[in-house]
Amino acid sequence: MTDEEDPDENSLASLFRPPPFESITALMAADTAATVSDENFVRHLDWFLGHVMPYAAADCHGLPEPVVLYWATGLMEYNVFNGGFAQAAYNIPDWFELAAMGYEQLGRPIAADRVRQAAGLALTERASVSWLKRRRAGIRAIFKHFRGSALKALDKDLYEIGWEIAEPRIQLARAHRAVFASLDERMVQP
Repeated sequence: MTDEEDPDENSLASLFRPPPFESITALMAADTAATVSDENFVRHLDWFLGHVMPYAAADCHGLPEPVVLYWATGLMEYNVFNGGFAQAAYNIPDWFELAAMGYEQLGRPIAADRVRQAAGLALTERASVSWLKRRRAGIRAIFKHFRGSALKALDKDLYEIGWEIAEPRIQLARAHRAVFASLDERMVQP
């Protein structure tokens, strides 16, 4: 099976479109046969994992470590690139330590330290974040908090510390194809 893009499709819509593969096993086979691009491999794998992974990091018990670290680093990378460590503290506060462990495993110890620094600062901001969540604050109030957050200082020089980890994450998934494919039994068809 090939993985062709629809040139008329909105790029955001493509994130939510189910993969043209019936399972992670089929995706891994296509990747092995080099019929899927790296970008689509990640997009499709993330789609499948989005249907398997728990919302809370504490609920990852029983899941294979390579999968958990792949997912945690992806969540952290996306949130920080999108809105900084303050956004990550707002959206995924319980994933920080798993993400730090993943950055370490992927050979990025400085980035792992930055995640741990952010986790410490996030604890001091927890009251503000909880207050925003309780009052169901609007997007303006949330982004005002992000701009004034002590975590903002940690958003600097991310590329210099090895923050971008798309390629190492792909290599992690490829090195553990069977482990990722074993999640097919957990898939609930949408």
